[in-house]
Amino acid sequence: MRNAGRGAVFSAVVSILACASGSVQAQSSPSPRPSPFNVSPAPELSKYEHLERGRSLVQTLSLRQKLRGRLGEIADALEPKLAAGDVAILRNFNVQEATHLEQVRARLRAGQDQVCRTRQGKDAVALEAAFAESIRAVSAESEEYYRSILKSLSAAGRTIVTNHVDAIAASGRVTHSRFDTAAFAREKPELALQAIEAACAPAAAASRPQSVTPKRDDAFGTVVR
Repeated sequence: MRNAGRGAVFSAVVSILACASGSVQAQSSPSPRPSPFNVSPAPELSKYEHLERGRSLVQTLSLRQKLRGRLGEIADALEPKLAAGDVAILRNFNVQEATHLEQVRARLRAGQDQVCRTRQGKDAVALEAAFAESIRAVSAESEEYYRSILKSLSAAGRTIVTNHVDAIAASGRVTHSRFDTAAFAREKPELALQAIEAACAPAAAASRPQSVTPKRDDAFGTVVR
């Protein structure tokens, strides 16, 4: 399991951005706006970032984080252990995954644009909640997509794949980073609003405060391998 990007993230928006980034970069659809709360590890912001490593990640990481962009890699690694039909299923989904991620990316972009269009007069806490709500259904559907991949495998195949990805999550080679966007919006409302304005109006990025940077990370929590 390789890929990665590190930093504190605005989970409400980046949640699906992460799902879309990487696997669909070569697609022709326009990119979503920069994430509202992609912040640098400035001392005053570090308290909002929570890092986790080791066995507990087996429960912390979503199925999306464990499988996204790695289906082909998993098929190759487990080919000696899996039935030929299970290997074929993983490789078939590996080809199809880019279409799923492109659709997710488009829906995220539409939801974020809607929040941006109606942001006037709303405070940082309300906007953080609106961004979270805008991706909730998309997030659930994307999780179900990856669940359907496991369901397509034989019972033995499901067990082998699940054990494989869980072992990697628990190995200590994976670090999960979650940024507490609700607390950030509540305690740093001015900075949060500046970040949102920068994301909703990308042309204004040049005037963005130094503590807010246009990083793109894995927003189900940043997963670093």
